Amino acid sequence: MLLQVSVSDELKTLVIVSHDIETSVAISDTVFILGREEGQPGATVKQEIDLVERGLVWQKDVRREKVFADTLDEIKASL
Repeated sequence: MLLQVSVSDELKTLVIVSHDIETSVAISDTVFILGREEGQPGATVKQEIDLVERGLVWQKDVRREKVFADTLDEIKASL
């Protein structure tokens, strides 16, 4: 259902917090990776990935794209 909503109109804004990396990347146009800074309380944005720039948005079969798999690998390596 989130995929249907996310591709229905580019002016919709969804904020999704998830540990499901693959699904989150499939329905997003930007990924923010959160993490802790050494010695600091709480979390902060450690990395921002623009999925529009990578051509990974508004596609039903985006999971089949090589750049999709490469992006998942990049995200997992940064965790």
